[in-house]
Amino acid sequence: MCTLTFIPYLNGSVIITSNRDEDPSRPTSSNLQLKQHKNLEALLPVDQIAGGSWIACAQNGQIHCLLNGAFEQHKYDPPYQKSRGIVLLDSLHYASLQRFRTNYNFEGIQPFTLVGLNMVKHTLEEVRYTGKYTTCKKINPSKSHIWSAAQLYAPDAIRFRESLFQEFTQHSPEPSPDELLNFHKQSNLTDPDKGFVINRDEKVKTVSITQVLGSDQILKMKYTDLEAKAQNSAELNFNSQY
Repeated sequence: MCTLTFIPYLNGSVIITSNRDEDPSRPTSSNLQLKQHKNLEALLPVDQIAGGSWIACAQNGQIHCLLNGAFEQHKYDPPYQKSRGIVLLDSLHYASLQRFRTNYNFEGIQPFTLVGLNMVKHTLEEVRYTGKYTTCKKINPSKSHIWSAAQLYAPDAIRFRESLFQEFTQHSPEPSPDELLNFHKQSNLTDPDKGFVINRDEKVKTVSITQVLGSDQILKMKYTDLEAKAQNSAELNFNSQY
């Protein structure tokens, strides 16, 4: 839930790739799961503590991804009323993130950024919750984008990563899924905090990379467990009439 890229293609398909930076001792399912959440089928890697996820795609054509923090670092102040991974699953039921922002109860939830792509309506949105207020904006789905978690990355690191991504997309405007995975596996030997794969004294490290390829009514997800050095993939058909 800490680095996210979005790549659109001229044929209408997209690739979303997410690095998860987490305490490596936190248990997570090693396999992707199809899960029913309030009668909506979703495909996701599952956090075994709270039962939610940092990335999921659903049968209604939604692909949502969570990042830690809103605009800046916040004080960790538990207990929280609900896991942000469950908030992500709840958000899949809304026709847009604007409706989610308007109707959802955010009280007692840790700050986050949520990015949502609607494959049916071809819209891309971003909601940020600071712990006090929410913001929502539409994002151009015809351009490439990158997000870094405000809780874990300082502004200079975020800008550095944005420059690397811009350089990458200039050289490869329509990269393959494997090229994107390799980009997300980069570390920075000069300044490890600015790399895409990090390890902060085994307390917080990049534990997995999840990639979603969205095309005509099919969502393909690949999960790479960097700790177990294992990969698995699954598919979910989405219904444009859902």
